[in-house]
Amino acid sequence: MLGSTLLNCSLISVLLLGFAAQTSLAHIFSKKKVIIKYLRYGNCGGTFDPVRFTDVQVSTTGDGDLVVSGKLDAYAKIEPPIKAIVKMKRRILGIWTPVPFCYNDFGSCDFDDICSYGRDYTNCPALLDEHDVPCECPIEKGRYILPGAQFSTKGTRWAVQIEFPSPLLIEKVATELEGVAK
Repeated sequence: MLGSTLLNCSLISVLLLGFAAQTSLAHIFSKKKVIIKYLRYGNCGGTFDPVRFTDVQVSTTGDGDLVVSGKLDAYAKIEPPIKAIVKMKRRILGIWTPVPFCYNDFGSCDFDDICSYGRDYTNCPALLDEHDVPCECPIEKGRYILPGAQFSTKGTRWAVQIEFPSPLLIEKVATELEGVAK
Protein backbone atom coordinates (compact mmCIF):
# COMPACT_ATOMS: atom_id res chain seq x y z
CA MET A 1 0.00 0.00 0.00
CA LEU A 2 1.34 3.39 -0.96
CA GLY A 3 0.52 6.63 0.81
CA SER A 4 -0.20 9.89 -0.91
CA THR A 5 3.31 11.13 -0.15
CA LEU A 6 4.81 8.44 -2.37
CA LEU A 7 2.33 8.92 -5.19
CA ASN A 8 2.25 12.69 -5.67
CA CYS A 9 3.40 12.93 -9.27
CA SER A 10 2.52 9.50 -10.63
CA LEU A 11 -1.17 9.71 -9.69
CA ILE A 12 -1.54 12.35 -12.35
CA SER A 13 -1.87 9.56 -14.83
CA VAL A 14 -4.62 7.77 -12.91
CA LEU A 15 -6.69 10.90 -12.53
CA LEU A 16 -6.68 12.01 -16.17
CA LEU A 17 -9.28 9.42 -17.13
CA GLY A 18 -11.02 9.92 -13.79
CA PHE A 19 -11.39 13.62 -14.53
CA ALA A 20 -13.10 12.86 -17.81
CA ALA A 21 -15.47 10.43 -16.10
CA GLN A 22 -16.32 12.91 -13.35
CA THR A 23 -16.93 15.60 -15.95
CA SER A 24 -19.46 13.37 -17.67
CA LEU A 25 -21.35 13.00 -14.39
CA ALA A 26 -21.55 16.70 -13.59
CA HIS A 27 -24.92 18.40 -13.85
CA ILE A 28 -23.58 21.92 -14.34
CA PHE A 29 -23.02 21.96 -18.07
CA SER A 30 -25.01 23.94 -20.57
CA LYS A 31 -25.72 22.97 -24.20
CA LYS A 32 -22.57 24.70 -25.49
CA LYS A 33 -19.67 22.77 -27.03
CA VAL A 34 -16.48 21.78 -25.22
CA ILE A 35 -13.24 23.08 -26.69
CA ILE A 36 -9.92 21.66 -25.53
CA LYS A 37 -7.37 24.45 -25.62
CA TYR A 38 -4.44 22.17 -24.94
CA LEU A 39 -3.51 19.13 -22.91
CA ARG A 40 -0.14 18.31 -21.48
CA TYR A 41 0.65 15.31 -19.36
CA GLY A 42 3.78 13.52 -18.37
CA ASN A 43 5.09 10.62 -16.39
CA CYS A 44 7.11 12.82 -14.08
CA GLY A 45 8.86 10.14 -12.05
CA GLY A 46 11.37 7.50 -12.83
CA THR A 47 11.08 3.91 -13.96
CA PHE A 48 9.87 2.82 -10.51
CA ASP A 49 6.69 4.91 -10.53
CA PRO A 50 3.66 2.95 -9.32
CA VAL A 51 1.61 4.32 -12.25
CA ARG A 52 2.45 4.93 -15.92
CA PHE A 53 0.20 6.29 -18.68
CA THR A 54 0.85 5.69 -22.39
CA ASP A 55 -0.93 6.52 -25.65
CA VAL A 56 -3.06 9.25 -24.05
CA GLN A 57 -5.30 11.13 -26.46
CA VAL A 58 -8.02 13.64 -25.64
CA SER A 59 -10.13 15.30 -28.32
CA THR A 60 -13.60 16.64 -28.93
CA THR A 61 -16.25 15.60 -31.42
CA GLY A 62 -18.22 17.96 -33.64
CA ASP A 63 -21.02 17.77 -31.07
CA GLY A 64 -18.66 18.90 -28.29
CA ASP A 65 -18.32 15.54 -26.54
CA LEU A 66 -15.00 14.61 -24.98
CA VAL A 67 -13.18 11.56 -26.43
CA VAL A 68 -10.52 10.02 -24.19
CA SER A 69 -8.27 7.05 -24.86
CA GLY A 70 -5.14 5.70 -23.27
CA LYS A 71 -3.43 2.91 -21.39
CA LEU A 72 -2.70 2.88 -17.67
CA ASP A 73 -0.33 0.51 -15.92
CA ALA A 74 -0.70 0.47 -12.14
CA TYR A 75 2.30 -1.38 -10.74
CA ALA A 76 0.97 -1.13 -7.18
CA LYS A 77 -2.38 -0.62 -5.47
CA ILE A 78 -3.20 3.12 -5.40
CA GLU A 79 -4.72 4.17 -2.08
CA PRO A 80 -6.48 7.41 -1.11
CA PRO A 81 -6.17 10.18 -0.09
CA ILE A 82 -5.13 11.86 -3.33
CA LYS A 83 -4.85 15.64 -3.08
CA ALA A 84 -5.85 17.76 -6.10
CA ILE A 85 -5.69 21.49 -6.74
CA VAL A 86 -8.13 22.86 -9.33
CA LYS A 87 -7.58 26.32 -10.80
CA MET A 88 -10.37 27.70 -12.97
CA LYS A 89 -10.30 30.60 -15.42
CA ARG A 90 -13.03 32.40 -17.28
CA ARG A 91 -12.65 34.03 -20.67
CA ILE A 92 -13.67 37.68 -20.36
CA LEU A 93 -13.28 39.88 -23.45
CA GLY A 94 -10.81 37.37 -24.88
CA ILE A 95 -8.62 37.27 -21.77
CA TRP A 96 -8.42 34.21 -19.47
CA THR A 97 -9.06 35.58 -15.97
CA PRO A 98 -8.61 33.49 -12.78
CA VAL A 99 -11.79 32.58 -10.90
CA PRO A 100 -10.97 33.10 -7.20
CA PHE A 101 -13.97 31.28 -5.68
CA CYS A 102 -14.98 27.71 -4.91
CA TYR A 103 -18.75 27.15 -4.84
CA ASN A 104 -20.17 23.65 -4.27
CA ASP A 105 -16.86 22.13 -5.44
CA PHE A 106 -16.98 24.21 -8.65
CA GLY A 107 -14.37 26.87 -9.32
CA SER A 108 -10.82 27.18 -7.99
CA CYS A 109 -10.88 24.52 -5.28
CA ASP A 110 -8.50 22.35 -3.28
CA PHE A 111 -9.56 18.74 -2.71
CA ASP A 112 -7.96 16.83 0.16
CA ASP A 113 -9.07 13.55 -1.44
CA ILE A 114 -10.21 13.49 -5.07
CA CYS A 115 -11.31 9.88 -4.53
CA SER A 116 -14.28 11.08 -2.50
CA TYR A 117 -15.34 13.63 -5.16
CA GLY A 118 -18.39 12.82 -7.27
CA ARG A 119 -19.46 9.77 -5.31
CA ASP A 120 -23.14 10.57 -5.83
CA TYR A 121 -23.63 7.59 -8.13
CA THR A 122 -23.86 3.90 -7.27
CA ASN A 123 -22.34 2.40 -10.43
CA CYS A 124 -19.42 3.32 -12.65
CA PRO A 125 -20.34 4.93 -15.97
CA ALA A 126 -21.06 2.13 -18.46
CA LEU A 127 -18.16 2.95 -20.78
CA LEU A 128 -15.65 2.60 -17.94
CA ASP A 129 -17.34 -0.56 -16.70
CA GLU A 130 -17.27 -2.10 -20.21
CA HIS A 131 -13.47 -1.79 -20.30
CA ASP A 132 -12.86 -2.69 -16.62
CA VAL A 133 -11.48 0.79 -15.91
CA PRO A 134 -11.94 1.69 -12.22
CA CYS A 135 -13.94 4.80 -11.39
CA GLU A 136 -13.22 4.90 -7.68
CA CYS A 137 -10.35 4.36 -5.27
CA PRO A 138 -8.46 2.32 -4.41
CA ILE A 139 -7.17 1.41 -7.86
CA GLU A 140 -5.93 -2.15 -7.97
CA LYS A 141 -2.63 -3.18 -9.54
CA GLY A 142 -3.07 -3.99 -13.24
CA ARG A 143 -3.32 -2.70 -16.82
CA TYR A 144 -6.32 -0.60 -17.85
CA ILE A 145 -7.10 0.30 -21.47
CA LEU A 146 -9.72 2.82 -22.53
CA PRO A 147 -10.09 2.86 -26.35
CA GLY A 148 -11.83 6.02 -27.53
CA ALA A 149 -14.42 6.45 -24.79
CA GLN A 150 -16.83 9.30 -25.52
CA PHE A 151 -18.13 11.40 -22.62
CA SER A 152 -20.99 13.84 -23.00
CA THR A 153 -19.71 17.24 -21.85
CA LYS A 154 -21.19 20.54 -22.93
CA GLY A 155 -19.74 24.02 -22.34
CA THR A 156 -17.39 26.71 -23.61
CA ARG A 157 -16.72 29.46 -21.13
CA TRP A 158 -14.46 28.12 -18.38
CA ALA A 159 -10.91 26.81 -18.42
CA VAL A 160 -9.78 24.36 -15.77
CA GLN A 161 -6.24 23.58 -14.68
CA ILE A 162 -5.74 20.64 -12.34
CA GLU A 163 -2.53 19.99 -10.41
CA PHE A 164 -1.75 16.90 -8.38
CA PRO A 165 1.09 18.70 -7.46
CA SER A 166 3.10 18.01 -10.60
CA PRO A 167 3.77 19.22 -14.15
CA LEU A 168 0.43 17.90 -15.43
CA LEU A 169 -1.72 20.60 -16.94
CA ILE A 170 -5.23 20.04 -18.15
CA GLU A 171 -6.81 22.99 -19.91
CA LYS A 172 -10.40 22.20 -20.71
CA VAL A 173 -13.08 24.64 -21.51
CA ALA A 174 -16.21 24.02 -19.47
CA THR A 175 -19.33 26.07 -18.90
CA GLU A 176 -20.74 29.03 -17.05
CA LEU A 177 -22.28 28.18 -13.68
CA GLU A 178 -25.61 29.98 -13.60
CA GLY A 179 -25.95 32.66 -10.95
CA VAL A 180 -22.45 32.30 -9.48
CA ALA A 181 -20.45 34.34 -11.98
CA LYS A 182 -22.92 37.23 -12.06
